[in-house]
Amino acid sequence: MNIIIQLVLRINNGAIEKNDRIRRINSKIPGPKGLPFFGNILAVRGNRHLKYQQYYKEYGPVFRVKYGTIERVVLTGYPILKEAFIDHAELFQPRFLRENNIIVKLYSQQKFKGLIFSNGDYHKNLKSVILSELTATKIKKMEVHINEESKRLCELLEKRANEGKEFVMNKYFNLFSINIILRFLFGINYPYDDLNESSVEVIEVIQRFFKLLSEPVLSDYLAFPHPFPERPREFYRCFRKLAKNILKLIGNYKSKRSSTGSDEHGAIIDKLLIELEKGNITNMGLVSICVDVLIAGADTVGQTLMFSFIAMANDQSIQEKLYQTLNAAIPPNEDYSYSKYKLTIPYLSLVVKETFRKYPVGVLGLPHMTTEDVVIGGHTIAKGTQIIQNLYASHRSEEFWNQPDEFIPERFLEKDVGTLHHFAVGPRNCLGYSLAECEVTSAIATLIRNFNFINPNPTQPLNDEGDFSIALIAPQTKLLVKKRHNLVL
Repeated sequence: MNIIIQLVLRINNGAIEKNDRIRRINSKIPGPKGLPFFGNILAVRGNRHLKYQQYYKEYGPVFRVKYGTIERVVLTGYPILKEAFIDHAELFQPRFLRENNIIVKLYSQQKFKGLIFSNGDYHKNLKSVILSELTATKIKKMEVHINEESKRLCELLEKRANEGKEFVMNKYFNLFSINIILRFLFGINYPYDDLNESSVEVIEVIQRFFKLLSEPVLSDYLAFPHPFPERPREFYRCFRKLAKNILKLIGNYKSKRSSTGSDEHGAIIDKLLIELEKGNITNMGLVSICVDVLIAGADTVGQTLMFSFIAMANDQSIQEKLYQTLNAAIPPNEDYSYSKYKLTIPYLSLVVKETFRKYPVGVLGLPHMTTEDVVIGGHTIAKGTQIIQNLYASHRSEEFWNQPDEFIPERFLEKDVGTLHHFAVGPRNCLGYSLAECEVTSAIATLIRNFNFINPNPTQPLNDEGDFSIALIAPQTKLLVKKRHNLVL
């Protein structure tokens, strides 16, 4: 055993020596002391965003933590994030890809290369393909499908309301957002009534996959194989399940297209199939890209909606004011239209903004890497350092927001209000932010016009403390839903 330990230490020390320049340059950046060998990785397990919020309060907007041999610098607050990711965008743009990371091992293989964990020309090409389907004109066309999904969700909620019983809302918001992305990708959706085994499995696998992506694995940061191989095996199992579903959907889409001879829904899969035919991506690369789009677009919107309705159930005055505002602005026989009403119903915009502020989509974003030595906030950060955008703490900071832990939509009417950056900062921010904003706004407007969402136990506020993941996970929440007098389904 001693020989094994000495061997592991020798290998790990070799990795440390390789990172000695980074460590030396970053040594003047403040941060918590870590344990030998492990650094701070054991101290930040669990709800990492809360630990980083604590570190921000202790060490300031630029602080350093160590994950084994990896130097990580965390940036908090829009001024610092802007200085790094906008003023020095080219130096902070790449994703940090660790060679022995289980995710990178998969995605770095040419045949599996996806969108999220790629850099360089490959990423630029894929980004342009995806963005071509996210123009204002394309999103306006998607409004029809978003409104259809909102109505389908309303029909289910009407049945639940008629039952007069409280029920867990989370899975329905998850399915709503998954259906929008499936429509975007393949032109299909899942049924809501009595959620079938297939749709429930997809929801659960996406959430577990997201959770695995966010959890630190010791072998990712230390120079030896993972001592507990179950975690990597579970990651690959989740990927295989998602890939199996995606391959089936691609096959179904190809069959339907060949039989009809046309692109009925204008799904993005057609653009990706063209890239496949050009040889720009592989078959499994196509699957990886679809997995990336699905997990990035599905869980984030569903969680955001759940948090928003928790907040409004906890404060009925906000919900009632929004209902009255929507009623006054939209004729009773007319559906909400994002493109028509997004600028003409200010209070709806305030509620959506406050939702994004208090419950940011990506609490810590995805890791970036510096390509050169650079000075940010008066601190020199070494080339090759892993960089984290501390979005959660930025949106909960008293330096930028009054009463940051409270849900106050009217705060955005103030002149000196902070800057929202819930979709991250810089050229690699969330590609689908415009679609996500349309989804969230449309769903809130349609649901509030038709129903009142009530805390079953009003003496005890609903829990809105999320569980850490790449996207903050809302607690499983039971709500009582009551129909409005004038349903506009």
